[in-house]
Amino acid sequence: MKHIIRITSTLLISLGLATTAQAASYSFSTADSPLYGTNPANFWSSDLNQGWWSSGYDNKNDNPNIVVGDSTNYLYRNFFTFDLSDLSLAPDEVIVSASFSGFTHTIEVAGGLFETVEFFDVSTDAGTLNYNVAANPTIYEDLGTGKSYGSRDFYASESNTNFSMALNDNAIADITTAQNGWFSIGGMLTTLDNSGQPEWVFAFSNEDVAPYKLDIETQISAVPLPAALPLYGAGLAVLGFVGWRKKRKTA
Repeated sequence: MKHIIRITSTLLISLGLATTAQAASYSFSTADSPLYGTNPANFWSSDLNQGWWSSGYDNKNDNPNIVVGDSTNYLYRNFFTFDLSDLSLAPDEVIVSASFSGFTHTIEVAGGLFETVEFFDVSTDAGTLNYNVAANPTIYEDLGTGKSYGSRDFYASESNTNFSMALNDNAIADITTAQNGWFSIGGMLTTLDNSGQPEWVFAFSNEDVAPYKLDIETQISAVPLPAALPLYGAGLAVLGFVGWRKKRKTA
């Protein structure tokens, strides 16, 4: 009986190790590794990897605004870039969740109760993206097309408050691919009513410059469950053999 108890305990401990998962958290900011130094105009006043692009309105590198939407005459889309050089996932480590957070600044709603910002993948390289000089229709288009990372409704009452939103599986897959490198998010206002009235989110963000964050949760299993199945089968076989011997001796 002692042998059976010992074997059973060993088996349960082994199975416990097989299903126990370890979690880890990572946090990245647009304040990490400022990219302005990689371009000729290294005087960006905010030193943050974030900003906006327009298809027809010139920007400049010392403008830390991150407005997205319609300012009567021009349309804007914004971006946020994160240095993931410290993210190096183990072979059996996977990202289980990712969230994007920051400050809303001024929200102007037109023709409804809220404005919706949808976030997308960005194909423009990080250095070019953060060199905010002149207008660029190609980059502007890039910030509002491609794979969606999720969207959020912003109400006027949320002006100048903190917000957080979960990113979807598309974002998680791209973050995984971008580990040890750069990862950018583009933002587009999808509720524009083309009325000519101002409607925007993150407006006047040059008055209170703040970085934005990307938070990641990962999980790693000590021993994958399939690898433990042979051990489980072997343990059952041993238990059966011990029971058979005990019955034979009793007989």
